Amino acid sequence: MNKFASVELSYENDRRMDYQLFAEFLRLAGVYVYEYNKTVDSDKVAEIETDAECTGRYEILSEDLPEAADQREKLGILHQKLQDAISQTALEECYEKLEEIFLKHGLLQAGVNLQYFRAITDQPAMKEVLEDAGKRFENAADDLVDIIKKNPAYENNCHMRYARMFCKQKANLAKYLYKQAVVYYVNELAAEGLAFLDDFPDFSNGWVLLGFIYEISKTYTRDAIDAFQRALKQEGRKKYMYSVYYWLGKRCEEYEFLEEETDEIYRKAHGYMPKYRNTYKLARSAYRKKEWIEALARFDECLGYLEGKSNYLDPLEQEYMFKVNIHKCYINLEKKDYYNAILSANAALELRKGIDGGKSTQNQYTRFYFEMYGDKAEQMIGLAEKKMSSRQAYQYLARAYREIDMPKEADEYLKLAEQA
Repeated sequence: MNKFASVELSYENDRRMDYQLFAEFLRLAGVYVYEYNKTVDSDKVAEIETDAECTGRYEILSEDLPEAADQREKLGILHQKLQDAISQTALEECYEKLEEIFLKHGLLQAGVNLQYFRAITDQPAMKEVLEDAGKRFENAADDLVDIIKKNPAYENNCHMRYARMFCKQKANLAKYLYKQAVVYYVNELAAEGLAFLDDFPDFSNGWVLLGFIYEISKTYTRDAIDAFQRALKQEGRKKYMYSVYYWLGKRCEEYEFLEEETDEIYRKAHGYMPKYRNTYKLARSAYRKKEWIEALARFDECLGYLEGKSNYLDPLEQEYMFKVNIHKCYINLEKKDYYNAILSANAALELRKGIDGGKSTQNQYTRFYFEMYGDKAEQMIGLAEKKMSSRQAYQYLARAYREIDMPKEADEYLKLAEQA
């Protein structure tokens, strides 16, 4: 049967937890997900014309998804809403089985943790979080191995085969992030990926997954780049490929001599669909070149996307909002624009203050944590704050106040920097 290739999920920002659930589930199945957040994406204009719509489309509406509905009920509703698009594909054969695996092992939270907290693996508490996520994916992979072994017909189902590899790759990623030996040898898992692509040559997301399998080993960086490029070549100008351009750019960053090519890749990602992360990469490129006007414009664009949904930000978005303001502060110091430098530093500190103020009682800064983690929200907020050190902001404020001849305030901020 044919694959179910791609889906567009559109939603208002208040429904982002439902989007997260659906996106993580469909990624397990190897479906490309095109995200359209109506709160912030409606004013964006793609610079590159794309040539095809997604296989399926679902607008996430509150009337479809009652607040009291649990994950199983919501995934059932998603199945119904996509029925016309899914019914004649291989995903229909295994939707309920994959749903069972996804829910049994808590793969929503495991997947989210691997996305949002991968930059702070030196924290003991974070090691526990990553270890738990990796074990969930490893157990899910084991279940999928058993299910396929007991039902050999699933060997011919592209979505089941993909899900088995996907869980193995995530288990390896978790081990890699907290510096442990991987569960599955990279070369053996890559061989499984290549065999999959031999059996399902039109399943281009297999190349994307192969890139992720390779990316944890510097030995295979060139292979990861080649895999992402194969996916892009095979899919052509599809609007949902902006994320693949982003991951290709991340791998190319490892080669200094590819700097110009990397910048062009991020421009393509932005051209397909402007998102805060590909915009940030364009800003950082200008920042490295000390092209301050361009850098500020791009950082402001990035902030615009984030501020548009500031009443419901996830941990990664908060991290980006914080560091964008820090970068803007530095640029304004270099431009001797001390007023705006102070504004940017204070914006970063205000964000930290807001998050800290919502640790014990949910506020607009911590809504995501309480809805995703429940009783563990305070712990996860503490981990997120590790990625937003206020020391740099205090140091920049000290410099700015000294430059405008306010030594008392400068000294106060230096003391705060030492304590941070």
